[in-house]
Amino acid sequence: MPEPLTIACSVVGLVTATGNLIPALYTMGSTIKNAARLAQDVSSELATTTLILEQLSSYINGVAKAAITELNLITVEQLTATLTDAR
Repeated sequence: MPEPLTIACSVVGLVTATGNLIPALYTMGSTIKNAARLAQDVSSELATTTLILEQLSSYINGVAKAAITELNLITVEQLTATLTDAR
């Protein structure tokens, strides 16, 4: 038969482990809860970036044409700021 001190130490160990596990489970739950929204945000950003790069590629490759007056409206700095999300 196990000694009372051994049982008490085991119980204290289990309580300590549980106390350490609860914050980790809470963090994991919060992360999983927000994962769908984060995935949607990333997907949206990738779709937008893809459209921008496809349009830019068509201009660079000469597939699409723009009037000279339109080309002068966009500067390299503005394009860089758009692609890097800088303000």
